[in-house]
Order: sequence, then structure tokens, then C-alpha cells
Amino acid sequence: EACKQDGFDDKMCTPYKLASAGDKMYWKIVRINGDGSLRLIYNGTSSNPNGTFYDIENTAFIGKAQYNLEHNDPKYTGYTYDRDIKETDSFIKREVDTWYQNTLGKSNYDELITSGRFCSDSSGYKNAEDYGFADDYWYQTGNKLYASQDRIEQFITNYTKANSPTLKCPVTSESYGGSYRLKVGLITVDEAMLAGNTPRINSYNYLNPKTISRSFWSMTPATFDTSSKVWSTSSWTADDSVTFGKAIRPVINVTTDNGFASGDGSVESPYVIE
Repeated sequence: EACKQDGFDDKMCTPYKLASAGDKMYWKIVRINGDGSLRLIYNGTSSNPNGTFYDIENTAFIGKAQYNLEHNDPKYTGYTYDRDIKETDSFIKREVDTWYQNTLGKSNYDELITSGRFCSDSSGYKNAEDYGFADDYWYQTGNKLYASQDRIEQFITNYTKANSPTLKCPVTSESYGGSYRLKVGLITVDEAMLAGNTPRINSYNYLNPKTISRSFWSMTPATFDTSSKVWSTSSWTADDSVTFGKAIRPVINVTTDNGFASGDGSVESPYVIE
């Protein structure tokens, strides 16, 4: 039902398999990590995907899913939650991990993919007014925000201070979210901002060209009002309820110690991992 509420018809609410072990995959470079490895985001099975769900052979996504199946507690913004009881994977993490196990995990590329740091920043959980966000169209008094809102959405406060996306993962005191070392994860909203996105304003850029027409999940908690919300992004970046159906673009980190077999990084001649 949540999938249909997000604008999908019955066909689009039906899960589908896009990739299998051995399929050609294209990726875009998100950034160079501190250890020299490359952070990559999935970009489909062709060099120029159109990003729609209706042409699943030529899309920039592996599929779509809800971030979590429940939304009535702030813990459901976390990539995992209930660390103080028995750590539970979010629904989106289970989907991403399963995809990896069925594709790259069964290939020779697995040994080139490093266990990198991924961040589901649940720090700074407090009232919107404590951050200086007024009672207006976007937020109401008593809504809870995470630190990510304060970093990247200062236009709501008329830029009382500058936006400040970060590539570091703040320490959290919550029992959900935090820093993970994983083979595969999702992009952070901060990485999307540094690539050229702007919250609630259409902004096409390298990671999100006009051909990428469907919002996909980040792994960054955003707000909790009556529902847990996580940032999603495409040309339009906004906080969305975790029970909405959004696209999935996995992120991996690869070693380039052996260089590239060929290519110059262009659409016509993409880098090929040695």
C-alpha cells in the first residue's frame, strides 16, 4: 500500500530482478576515499541508462524497495537498529546485501571490493526549533530533526549559517544508525550534496543527470514527526517516509592497486577494472 501511495501502479509495486552474476555493470565514481580506494555508485547495465522503471533493461537502479516496513519509531531511520537488544538490519539493508551476494559476491570482483566505511548518521536528534528551524511549511514545532538537516538545509533558516556537508561520520548516542564497515551500502545525503544536489530544488549534476528520473534512497536519517523519514535524492532531494517505495543504487568501494584495464572514464570509453 505504501508503494502505491508513492505513485507506483501495481506493476511497479511488484519486485523484479535486474542483475545476476556475470552481468555487465557500470558505475560512477562518487569520490576517492582516504585510503586511496574509489567509492562507486551503481549506474546500470549500460553506459547511458535512462533511469526509469519501465525500461528495466536500461535503468540506473537495481530495483526498488521500502527503507523499512515500519515507520512509527525514530529507530526505523537507521540502516540497522536495536543495537542495545539484538541488532536488526533495515529492510533496505537486507535488499542491498542480498543483491550483492547474488551478483558481485559470486564473482571474481568480490576480492577487489574493500570493506569500506558507510555512515547512517543518526546524531543530533532534537527538536527542530533547537536548530533554529521555524514553525512553517516544512517543519512544525516539536518535530525531531537529525544533524543532517542542520548541515544541508539552511535555506529554511534563510542561511543563518552555511550548509556544511561532511564526509566524516559523527558519533551517535542512538541505538540505531552510526558507522559501519561493509562491502556494500548506500550513498549519504552529504555525498549527494557535494556532487551538486540541493535540497528541495531541482539540480541536475554528474550523479543525477536528467535521465535519472526516479528518487533513490540515501542511508542518512532526516526527521521524525509522525513517521520516520530518510533522505532520498535524484534531481530533487527531500526527506521521505521509510515506508515509501524508492529506487536503490548500491555503493561499493574498490581498490585500484592494479590500475584499469582500459578506458578513459568517459561514457564512450568507461574505465574497466583490471
